[in-house]
Amino acid sequence: MPQATGPAPEAPEERRPGRPRDGRIDEAILEAIGEMILEGGYQSLSFEGVAARSGVTKNTVYRRYKKKADLALAFLDGTHPHLPAPDPGASVDLNVQRMLRRMVQEFDRDPTLIGVISSLAGDEQSDPQLRAAVNRYSTQRLQPLFDALALGIERGELPDSTDIEAGVTLLYGPVLMEYMLHGPVTLEQLDSMVAIVLTGLRTLASDSNEQDR
Repeated sequence: MPQATGPAPEAPEERRPGRPRDGRIDEAILEAIGEMILEGGYQSLSFEGVAARSGVTKNTVYRRYKKKADLALAFLDGTHPHLPAPDPGASVDLNVQRMLRRMVQEFDRDPTLIGVISSLAGDEQSDPQLRAAVNRYSTQRLQPLFDALALGIERGELPDSTDIEAGVTLLYGPVLMEYMLHGPVTLEQLDSMVAIVLTGLRTLASDSNEQDR
């Protein structure tokens, strides 16, 4: 489950001065990483395999990434949608809707991403290093959702007792699960899911406040 705070993911590589990196090599490496995870899962991923499949030397891959988990995170970072920051002038409902619409549009654009996420979700259960890395990555990537809910609380659109962490999990998790199990989510489905979750957060928080009186 994503946390509202926590250390940012380690940078996969420290950039050094000198000749700029060849973007074509980066693309070939990321493509190889995605293919290997889809074909054999995270356990099949290796520096040697990525180098062979992408047509570069093993040292070229090691110069970019230090650990095996960095390979998987590099693929996610290069393909996983970046959520927009919340718009201070928009309601919490519109901000969340806009963020999740961006996410599903990127999932539709690159179906490979869902396959890789599904594979990693299974593999991380038996690999603590991968699980820790993915959790750090997810926390950072979902921060705009945390910020949108916090802004909603600040402006009185959501009750003060709203559980932001639970809200982010309920907004992101079902959309991702729907893709994994059933395929693309329509914008109508997405908007309905957002409305249900935000209504639930308001209701739960209000009920909690009533019980405390």
